[in-house]
Amino acid sequence: MVAHYADNNSTARVVANIITGVGFLGAGLIIKNDQTQEANGLTTAANIWAISAVGVAVAFGFYVIAVGSTLLLYLMLSINNFPTYRKWRKKIQTKDSKPKQQTDTEVNRLDD
Repeated sequence: MVAHYADNNSTARVVANIITGVGFLGAGLIIKNDQTQEANGLTTAANIWAISAVGVAVAFGFYVIAVGSTLLLYLMLSINNFPTYRKWRKKIQTKDSKPKQQTDTEVNRLDD
């Protein structure tokens, strides 16, 4: 509400500080497991940052953009539950896990 009564430069500073602050909160959610070298919390951190952008859009009165972004975020997060996507993902994983056969030219190069 304060942003509406101030000049445009202060509005830009408020938005920049929201982005920075939420970025630091998201960075605090990311945890790396030293044993498995995997990072957890990346999706959660990205979603918090994206939802804060939707909140900024609502604050500035861009309701259509906010609703569209919300629907897009929901679609991206729920795509893992679609049966078609699960079948495609399983097909890709089994294709990648098959060992590749070497061609004759690759075998000849290895022998040289």
